[in-house]
Amino acid sequence: MLRQLIIAIARRKNPSFTLDSSVKSTVLAGFLWAKLKAWFRALKFIASKRSLLLFSGKNVHVEGTSNAHFGKGVQLGDSLHISAWGSEGLSIGDYSWIGGHSYLKVSFSFNDPGKFIRIGRNVGIGEFAHLGGAGGLEIGDDCIIGPYFSCHPENHRFPEMDTLIRFQEQNEKEFILEKIVG
Repeated sequence: MLRQLIIAIARRKNPSFTLDSSVKSTVLAGFLWAKLKAWFRALKFIASKRSLLLFSGKNVHVEGTSNAHFGKGVQLGDSLHISAWGSEGLSIGDYSWIGGHSYLKVSFSFNDPGKFIRIGRNVGIGEFAHLGGAGGLEIGDDCIIGPYFSCHPENHRFPEMDTLIRFQEQNEKEFILEKIVG
């Protein structure tokens, strides 16, 4: 019965999912227990616009939950920091996964709020990613990104050599990542 339940749930995301016959029931029970605990941890983001199927690892911190949208089946890894402050906020599409120890921050400044971070459906982002949304960052559906990925759609200009770079203008430009099918 446990096997059929997991297969039925998994096939909602991936219709061709199969469960290897060598996977023991005790392993499946442990997996479901871990998912149940992650679901309870995610309930603390109640102010955010989210589905009831959000799973949170340990030590996940979300700022600006009213400006965040989490799709169904989203999984947030351990020790993740998310800041959704910005003009358009942050959205993570259905069944996407963000690896642990990652940092997603739409804005780094209140005097010049960032734009957005939009992560599509079925996206996988590896551990230790660092994403900024100052100029707007969009990651399309079905993208898989490895660990240690860093992307910040902005750049500092420094035409005045006598002025600190942090007091000079920035160039912000939207950045879009899409899947490659080959």
